[in-house]
Amino acid sequence: MPDYAQTYLQLHCQIHRLGYSKDDIQYLRRVYEFGMQIFSGYVQGYGKSFLSHGTGTASVLVSLKTPIQVVAAGLIHNIYEGTNFGDRKTGVVPEHQKVVIGVVGKEAESYVATFNTLCWSPDIYVSIRERLTSYDHSQKTAVLLHLADHVEHNLDQGTLYFFNKESAWRRKNYVVLADMAIILGHPTLGNEIRRVHQEHEGVHHPDEFKPLHTPPIKRKLVPRSCRRRYSWKSKEEFGGWLQGFQLATFPFYRKMRPMLKTLRNWLLPM
Repeated sequence: MPDYAQTYLQLHCQIHRLGYSKDDIQYLRRVYEFGMQIFSGYVQGYGKSFLSHGTGTASVLVSLKTPIQVVAAGLIHNIYEGTNFGDRKTGVVPEHQKVVIGVVGKEAESYVATFNTLCWSPDIYVSIRERLTSYDHSQKTAVLLHLADHVEHNLDQGTLYFFNKESAWRRKNYVVLADMAIILGHPTLGNEIRRVHQEHEGVHHPDEFKPLHTPPIKRKLVPRSCRRRYSWKSKEEFGGWLQGFQLATFPFYRKMRPMLKTLRNWLLPM
């Protein structure tokens, strides 16, 4: 069983050991630092951070000795699925693509964009397998990302913590996924898909380990230091602001005085 990375230091050692160049290592470091920002606070429903999952996916791709652009795409393959770009837009939109291209380049971004636009419903897995040879390079790479993602989800039996229905179809379709890996020219990956699923045979997670939150696919955790707080530190500070406001709006103050008193008592209760 190969040892797959879960941290950047482990991933760095792996790519160095497998002979990736210094430029490749520096490039992947930039992508990882970008991922630290964009995936900040995002965790899988069962508690694993999105960045750790991306690192594990990239590690699976490194073990196949794929080009560094494919590895980078695997590292941030979930980037368009509701992560924080500083706006409320989600999905593959031009504004987000421009940001990603600025960090990873057009080639790696095209793989990520294709990964997020292809339909991964288990109902069409067989159809994808039948049409896989007719896919273009970007689509084939996106399928490879999905297979690496699937292996990573199963390394620590993470799929057992999804909804029962989703966990069932992931187990049911692993043979089709293994066939896809062989068609793409990666029989080793196909064997890994079979191995991780065979290890799950007969395994059932106890109720104590079921997700505490639903849906258990994704959660956003905001540090307490980043949560919105009142800026007024004391009644004296608020009183100074109120006095200045009174002087600036004296003609209207008498009419507004009851409202301001109510506002003060609401913001700064005794």
